Amino acid sequence: IYEPFSLGAVEAMASCLIPVVTKETGMSRFIENGVNGFIYDNKNDLIKTLEFLLKELELRKNISKNAHSIYKLLSWDKISLIYENIYSRQL
Repeated sequence: IYEPFSLGAVEAMASCLIPVVTKETGMSRFIENGVNGFIYDNKNDLIKTLEFLLKELELRKNISKNAHSIYKLLSWDKISLIYENIYSRQL
């Protein structure tokens, strides 16, 4: 029903792959629909999105580059600082 984060999708984005996920995927909050990936609501939306991506080579290239930018946002250097802050506050 809900996937908390989806590390696989983040790793795919860092590898320049375009994520196509549902809004129930926790990391969907990092996706701008049509900019760095796609979020779909139902089977028909998924089909339309995939057909669109097959036809639009230039757009696919741009979205792929934008997807890769997730690395800047979610790199281990940045995420580890968040964890350090959380743990520090608990001590």
